[in-house]
Formats: sequence, structure tokens, C-alpha cells
Amino acid sequence: NWNCGLCDCCNQEDYSRDLDERETATARAVITGVACFDGRIGANLLAKVLTGHESIEGFRRRSPAYGVLRREKMSVIQEYVSAAERAGYLERHDCAGYPCLALTDKGREALYTSTAIRLPLKEKQVKEKPAKEKKPAAAKKSPAGKAVDPKQPGSSYDLLTVLTVLRNKIADAENVPRFHILQNSTLEALADRMPTTLEEAAGISGIGPAKLRQIVPAMLEAIRLWKLSTGDKN
Repeated sequence: NWNCGLCDCCNQEDYSRDLDERETATARAVITGVACFDGRIGANLLAKVLTGHESIEGFRRRSPAYGVLRREKMSVIQEYVSAAERAGYLERHDCAGYPCLALTDKGREALYTSTAIRLPLKEKQVKEKPAKEKKPAAAKKSPAGKAVDPKQPGSSYDLLTVLTVLRNKIADAENVPRFHILQNSTLEALADRMPTTLEEAAGISGIGPAKLRQIVPAMLEAIRLWKLSTGDKN
């Protein structure tokens, strides 16, 4: 291919760099977000999903990726998507007449391994949006029946909601009762303990060998994404 040697696309290798911890977390969330939709989402809609844009509130029930980067601006996410494309982690393809995003082999490797991610970002892009003050709300029952404060930032309610939505989505796809996937008490234990490995999750009541192989990996990924969105490093 012809290289002009002048534009960002041609010179991207000149300024591709390793990312710091927060930038890496953002890049991985973007790559994971693309994977969640299996090649059926465009760049602008992905940015709205990841930032939890109020105009697509319905996606909260459709994807565990909804709002995982709610602290970031849409323009920042779009910059990461563009950089990931130029670096070869993502690619565009036609989906029913619309340009959509999909993972490349390089993107899948980044998703499933701890390989360092390098992106052509000239300067740090991630800046937290100032938190908005909200009036405290009365505690109510969570989806799994646990009394919690629904507005408390970083509370187990937020994670429990994510895990419950994911459990319900799996059950609906398999056309089985939701408790056949995971019981509410098991979801509550997952939200409380926040395991990061299969070994840690194996010690939770209600998780047998079959569920550990078939269900828990998706739950662990949802927990990881939730931690990214809240800044929880524990």
C-alpha cells in the first residue's frame, strides 16, 4: 500500500505507545464491548452503550457492557475506537448495509490474554467527568431481593443488577427458568465477593463444575467490567 508519510494513518507506528493502567482498562473495555455485540454494532452506538447514554437506556437490559465507561466522554471512547482500528485490534465490516465493528485476530488475542496493548494515542485521552451530586434515595429491593441503597456509587447493588441482568439474558437465550442458571443467593454472593478467577468462584454455594465451566466465565467478565466502570481495583 502507498504510504504518504505525512498523515496520522501512515505515521501511526511513530507514536504508538504502551498505555498506562487506566488507559489499558479503557482500551480493554472498548475491545470487550465490541466482542459483546459479535460484529453487530457501529462505533457511535458502541460509544453510547459504553458511556451509558440515557437515549439508549434499553441497552441496560441487553448488554453487560452498558455504562461500564460511564465516567468517560463519548468523544474519548470514539478516539479509542479509532485508535484500536488503526492499531489492528478492530476492523469494520458491512452488517445489513451498516458499517459495524468486529474483532481482528489481534483484538481477540488482546481480549483473552494479558498481552500489552499499544495504541496510536498522542496524549493521554482518559479524563474522568466530574461526579454529579445526587440526593440520597431510600433503600429498595434489588433484582435479587436484597435491600440496598440503589444510588450508592460502587455499591453491591450496581454489580448485583449487572449480574442479574446477565443471568436473565442467559436464561432467556437458553429458554430455561432463571434459577436454573444461577439462584438469587448465588448472584448475591458473587456481587459481594467479586471473584476474579474460576478458583475463587468455585467456593461459592450454588456453583458446581458445570456452571463453573458454562456460566461463571461470563459472570467474571461482567464483574471485571463493572470494576472498570467504578474504579474499583480490589
